Amino acid sequence: MLQNKKFTIFLSIVIALLLWVYVIGEVNPTTTKKFENIPVKLLNTENLASKGLVVLDNQNLTVDLTVEGKRADVLSSKLEDLLVTADLFGHGMGENYISLNVELPNGLTLISSEPTKLKLFIDELITADRPVILSYVGEAPAGMEPGQIAMDPETIEINGARTLVDQVAYVGADLDVSKLTDVVSVQESFAAAYSADGELITRVKLSRETIQISGRMMTVKTVPLRVGTFGQEQPEFQITGLNIPDSIAIRGDRQTLESITEVTGKDIDLSAYTASTEIPIEVFLPEGVEVAEASRELVAKLTIKGLSSKTFQFGTRDINMLDVPEGYAAEILNTNIVVSIADKDPILAEITPDKIQLSLSLQGLGLGSHQVPVSVAIEGYSGEISITPQNASINLHALQ
Repeated sequence: MLQNKKFTIFLSIVIALLLWVYVIGEVNPTTTKKFENIPVKLLNTENLASKGLVVLDNQNLTVDLTVEGKRADVLSSKLEDLLVTADLFGHGMGENYISLNVELPNGLTLISSEPTKLKLFIDELITADRPVILSYVGEAPAGMEPGQIAMDPETIEINGARTLVDQVAYVGADLDVSKLTDVVSVQESFAAAYSADGELITRVKLSRETIQISGRMMTVKTVPLRVGTFGQEQPEFQITGLNIPDSIAIRGDRQTLESITEVTGKDIDLSAYTASTEIPIEVFLPEGVEVAEASRELVAKLTIKGLSSKTFQFGTRDINMLDVPEGYAAEILNTNIVVSIADKDPILAEITPDKIQLSLSLQGLGLGSHQVPVSVAIEGYSGEISITPQNASINLHALQ
């Protein structure tokens, strides 16, 4: 009885398998399948380029497709059998939603597309030159650094969407200093576009993929720096600070550097400046000697400001009356006199109230009230002086 039961179970399994094989092989039921990350091919990109336009982000454009068909057809289809295109013809600058065209193998039907349209931003296509900036990798021997550096090219043309090209500040290249000797050699470095913050900018085209860099290892030495000045600041300004570096780092052959005890810079013309600034220092070096990296940004820091002002107040008792007519007495009506001076801080610091003399002359005046000019003089000072008011009220009357 038990053996008959086992046989019945076994026979049921065999029949079920045969039915499954029949259904799969002969009936071939309908099924669905989702294909993910199918690349989208852009059409008529050359049409955009002819109008000076380009797709801002044309990389990694993909869609997900869900298809339906006979199981055999679905299972035999591969990702590369599905073609998705987006036609750019007729589209212009700005944000665009572009319809997708899907081509499927025979026997398959499109159920859905995610997304249904492709969102693209079309930008202006521009070209701009950017400088090549060198970075050093590797370690240099103590007391030495790379010198006689030359790069070919020194600038590289960047082509791409304006949004991206405008972000490119420079093209970077690397020089492996550990491979340099005291003889000039050449290295080849890959070029890459970077923003001002050092961020790598992709999706732009460079006119050159590599840069040829030549250089050699040089000895570094620090020596005193001598820079003079000439000229005077403009009359309406004053120099409050001038900081000139007193040393400079230079590089060259060891033997040549041994004979250099100091470096002279070009004198600075102080009359050429009317505002605070940093003045690049031009130095005079023998042939084969260069400014080292430590002194590459060598500047004199000049601080300039306008003239300062100082005021003093005086009363009528501080005014000396001169040339009072004989037989007359003079009276100055209550008047406050304000003396103002605009000049450089050190000069103003020397001017004190006791050095200021106020006077007025009554020569030739008769009885009655008069407006008389007030004169001012400052001991040891020949600059401009402002006085307010300029006249004092005087009353002349006969002596009793």
